[in-house]
Amino acid sequence: MHWISWNKLTDPKEEGGLGFRDLHIFKLAMLAKQGWRLIHTPDSLCAKVLKARYFPNGEVLQAKAGRNMSYTWRSILKGIEVLNRGVIWRVGNGGSINIWSDPWLLREWSRKPITPKGHNVLTRVEELINPATGGWDDKLVQQTFWPQDLDIVLSTTVNHDLEDLVAWHYDNRGNFSVKSAYRVERDHEKRSSRRGGRLILEWKPTERWQKPIDDYVKINSDGAFSASTGEGGWGYVIRDGDGEVICAGAGKLLHQTDALQTEVRACLQGAKAAATLGISKVIFETDSLILKMAMKDNSYRLSMVGGSILEGRMCPQETDLAWNGPPSCVEEIVVSDIAESFR
Repeated sequence: MHWISWNKLTDPKEEGGLGFRDLHIFKLAMLAKQGWRLIHTPDSLCAKVLKARYFPNGEVLQAKAGRNMSYTWRSILKGIEVLNRGVIWRVGNGGSINIWSDPWLLREWSRKPITPKGHNVLTRVEELINPATGGWDDKLVQQTFWPQDLDIVLSTTVNHDLEDLVAWHYDNRGNFSVKSAYRVERDHEKRSSRRGGRLILEWKPTERWQKPIDDYVKINSDGAFSASTGEGGWGYVIRDGDGEVICAGAGKLLHQTDALQTEVRACLQGAKAAATLGISKVIFETDSLILKMAMKDNSYRLSMVGGSILEGRMCPQETDLAWNGPPSCVEEIVVSDIAESFR
């Protein structure tokens, strides 16, 4: 008989383990799901009862243990501890987010500012927002944060007309899952982060433009992003059924976090231009499949660009989003890569 350590049994197969679930960590992840439900369904009977009993003057993420707790609530508090290790605030108007104690910066190793508060009187993120522009007060932000925090703050999207939202940091759409929470808690208990990087391909072959149907106009938009500089750009062109250019625009973007952020900005700028021109029938065309998915449903509402996506969908016009599929050469590359993984 050969003995093997429990850690080896529960390590993922890709890390040389056998892939068994650690039942204790799995139960904590399931309890974290209950905490997530309390956050996003505050009007449910269960959420109202627990709030009235255990945290009447606060939020569930700040709830603390007290006297005479039920076994159910004591268990949920364990799940909330897991939840706090993976949540991130999406900035809306900033009124619900504490600058110094809440996780709201898009960063792997610490989503809270490392800048010390010191004697700073600022408390809420809303105090860092310029009410006239609805964006960051750049001068105040520069005076408040260290360089390690400054660029991340300025790259964070502000949606001044929306409420702040709690999202899950370890999902591109901001949605919580037990599987992800299990990984976060497992990594926490091992005191190490094993999340790998990702390669972003930004090469996009040119496709022949196709005219829109009937009396619609077509908006083609695109965004570009440089991971090394954190800068990007956006551009759009509006054309009628004869291919004549009605309007076009482009611009540079500073303090960006990924390609999707620039794609959303390009689409939003095109939508605003069409609305300004009084164009009511629009077909959007983009080579970003993720952008198409985000604009057609609510699956990305908790992502970092969720507020901007909602803004684009709320434009006062009837819009369709067209997707013609990836170019054939890209399909061939994908098929080849998939076949290679099975060899």
